[in-house]
Amino acid sequence: MLKKSFIIGVLAVILTGCQTQTASITDLIHEETDKVAITEEELQKADYEEFMAGEVLFLPYTRHIGSSGEGDEKYMVMLSAYQPIDSDAAVVINTITVYGSEDVTFEKIHNEELSIPLDFYNDEDYPGVLRSNIVLMDQLNERSMNLKEDSVVTMVLNVSVTSGGETITQDITFEFDVNIREYIVQR
Repeated sequence: MLKKSFIIGVLAVILTGCQTQTASITDLIHEETDKVAITEEELQKADYEEFMAGEVLFLPYTRHIGSSGEGDEKYMVMLSAYQPIDSDAAVVINTITVYGSEDVTFEKIHNEELSIPLDFYNDEDYPGVLRSNIVLMDQLNERSMNLKEDSVVTMVLNVSVTSGGETITQDITFEFDVNIREYIVQR
């Protein structure tokens, strides 16, 4: 009995010494395309026409790559593009423009001459389509953007798609909203 009381007492001291705190990660996500499962059928849906040039679907996304410890969240900008498996389209990302459009501190970023050609490949995770995946920007911001629940960051890609001897050049606009994930940190 004394042994049982001692063990319970030790556990109580250990557990009261643990402090539970919460921390958060602020993500920038494009709500309309964040969870799209790309298949041959998805490429043909009218739901995504505004994110397409010719038969190519463009899906930029951000990756949270850390924090400065002072609230400055850091993001990498990636791009996945998809086209039908039998497509011969050649794709070039001409420019990217990024700016804070609502409740955000952000200097406009405009890269004039990216001229990044995309290489497409078969990816077994995406049957019936060809995929390309690249890093558009190693780091979206260098300073705090002061992101809040209502913040919106807008990205405009200027792309050229050449297929069958015809070239389409157009701007495609994406609005990234803030999603704050909270998690428990025990110490």
